[in-house]
This record gives sequence, structure tokens and C-alpha cells, in this order.
Amino acid sequence: MRTLRSLALALFLLLSFHPQALASEEDSQRDNASASEPPTQQLPSPTKLEAKAVRVIDGTTVEVSLSDGRRETVRFLQVHVPTGRSCTPKAVDLVKRMVLGKTVQLELDHPKRDGNGRLLAYVYVNGKSVQQALLNEGLAKVAPRPADGKYVDQYRVFEDHAKALEKGIWASSACKNEDRAKGSAEGKETGNNDHNPNNTLKQSKSGNSGGRLPKTGTQHPAHALIGAGILLIGLFIYRRTA
Repeated sequence: MRTLRSLALALFLLLSFHPQALASEEDSQRDNASASEPPTQQLPSPTKLEAKAVRVIDGTTVEVSLSDGRRETVRFLQVHVPTGRSCTPKAVDLVKRMVLGKTVQLELDHPKRDGNGRLLAYVYVNGKSVQQALLNEGLAKVAPRPADGKYVDQYRVFEDHAKALEKGIWASSACKNEDRAKGSAEGKETGNNDHNPNNTLKQSKSGNSGGRLPKTGTQHPAHALIGAGILLIGLFIYRRTA
């Protein structure tokens, strides 16, 4: 009986300390493995910076706010918007619609800054290239510098596509015709308002100023006087006969 009790106690103690021994052995193996492995290589810094576009200066220049609070002026790499053309405002409008108030990604290249201290970058919004959008719409040309830009060949394909479709600056008078049509529509609307008699009516109703006299109680005062005279004569005859 005592032998059975001793065996049971020994078995209990063995089962109690066995997991701890296994855990200690696993920790020891893990420490030895980590000591033999090479240190993890640090990843290189990302080539794209995130920033928020706070102002659009022109068709190829924006002001951004970086994550650390610094403000930077960013010049779009590899594209040029011709100045003095009627399409220039359209380029500015396109950039505003794409980036203003949004988070943009800036892919820097070499050199990182131009002679005016502006950052030079390829600009993206939600994975879309702003430079590509300008070229596709025919609102920009491929800039000759940098001559070895990483996307210069792709940009020339976008430029050639806009040329083939005669879009934007590549059309003889596309932007000019659009502006002229818009101005003509605005002129017609203004002309219609000038010839609208309701304008005069609204003016007179609001304050009775501007020449029109207010209406009297009746439109025929002479008829009212004749009626009153007939009534007085009738009363006079009635009293005489009574």
C-alpha cells in the first residue's frame, strides 16, 4: 500500500514540474536561435513623402504642409504649362480639383530642389499622377529637363496621345472657342435680363420707387364723382316729395 502511495506521489511531482522544465528548455532554445540569427535589416526610407496640398499657385506649382508642420513649395517635375494661353486657367482648375485640400504623395528625384528652393516631385493623389492628367488633357507639355527623368518616355506617350486628339494646347483654338462660347452664353443671359420687363415690375413692387406712381383706390375717379352727384340729387327729390 505504501509502495502505491509513493509511486502516485512521485508521478504527481513529475507531472507538476514537467511543463516548467519544457518551458525553460524552449526559452533557452529561443535565446540561442536569436543569438545566431543576423540582425533584421532596416528598410530604406520611402521615396514618396505624404503631405497635404493647401494652396495651388499655378498649373505646375502647389504649396503643401508636411507631416512635421513645415510648409514647402512643390514644382511638378517633367511638365510645363505654357503661359499666356487661354488653356492656362483650365490647367489650374484641374490641379485644384485633384489636389487642393487632399493628401498627396511626392516622389522626389534628382535634383530635389530647383534654383528657387522649390521641391521637385512627381505628384500623386489616390494613386493618380497629376502630371499624367495634365498631359492627357493637353494642358501641359513634357519639359526637356531633366533629360534623363525616370518617366520622360511615358510622359511623351501621353503628350502624343493628346496631340493626336488635338486636345487643349494642341488644338488650333479649342480652349479659345470654349472660352468664347462661355462668354457668349453669359452675355446672352445678361441681355435677357436687361430686356426682361419683370425686372421693372419687381423694382416697383419692392418700394414704389423709380417713377411709377402708386395706384389709387379706383381707376375711374370721374365716374365716382358722377355717381355721388346722382345720389345727392335723388335724396333731394325724395325729401321734397315727402
